Amino acid sequence: MSADGVPRPDHDTEQGTTAPGAARKGTAQPGTAAPTAVALRGVEIRYGADPALRATLDIAPGERVALVGPSGAGKSTLLGLCRGARPLAAGTVEVLGVDLAAASRRGLRAVRSRIGSVHQGLDLVGPLTALQNVSAGRLGRWGTARSLASLVRPVGPGPALEAMRRLGIEDLAGARTDRLSGGEQQRVALARVLVQDPALVLADEPIASLDPGRARVVMDLLTEVVAGDARTLLVSLHDFAAAQETCDRVVGLRRGEVVFDLPAGEVTAAHRDALYRLGA
Repeated sequence: MSADGVPRPDHDTEQGTTAPGAARKGTAQPGTAAPTAVALRGVEIRYGADPALRATLDIAPGERVALVGPSGAGKSTLLGLCRGARPLAAGTVEVLGVDLAAASRRGLRAVRSRIGSVHQGLDLVGPLTALQNVSAGRLGRWGTARSLASLVRPVGPGPALEAMRRLGIEDLAGARTDRLSGGEQQRVALARVLVQDPALVLADEPIASLDPGRARVVMDLLTEVVAGDARTLLVSLHDFAAAQETCDRVVGLRRGEVVFDLPAGEVTAAHRDALYRLGA
């Protein structure tokens, strides 16, 4: 038991074990180095004199990993780190095989074009149609002129319409995005990620503003349709049950520290209760 009351073994971070014969996605063969989609090595981020995050974490290609913990635990900071949007005080961050701190501007842009993001605010353009917003998923691969033209009239709308069909919103293609419900806007944002076709999806509290019923639908779409079997998903959540039920692995953060890192099926109510205990 740690000073925070979070169940831990003798070492600092509780690591889960995979049952014999239960190979996980992205697991390397014996004698080979395990591939990683995200590798944080001795990472430290500070805001002033105070550490905001200290972490060492590996995420294999194809894994669906949930970050859970109270507000201010470092979940959004860790996601920003994976986009190269946070300065490091120590350590290294490798995303899709690239050391972000050592990458050139061009190299960093190339990595970011392979990362799909779902933000709490969704970053949709309200006056544009749902189809135009979904089509924006391809902007990272286009030049400036073509990108601007697509905001007036979607260029080659086939992939965007197919993404909307997969998410059940093809009938909303011509609707103004700011007139859609919260759940419909969330599906537009997910369809935009599908069109981008990234290798890594980072989602920051994607269901925070939804009621429980719609939240579960969106999480199912995020994990089964958007991430699927091939894409890696790293998602921050306050909904502990959703993390356990829809992700392969759960990483608990508290006060900027990783306090447990376990397969979802091994996370217990004791982990949850200690992680969110007030006053600790």
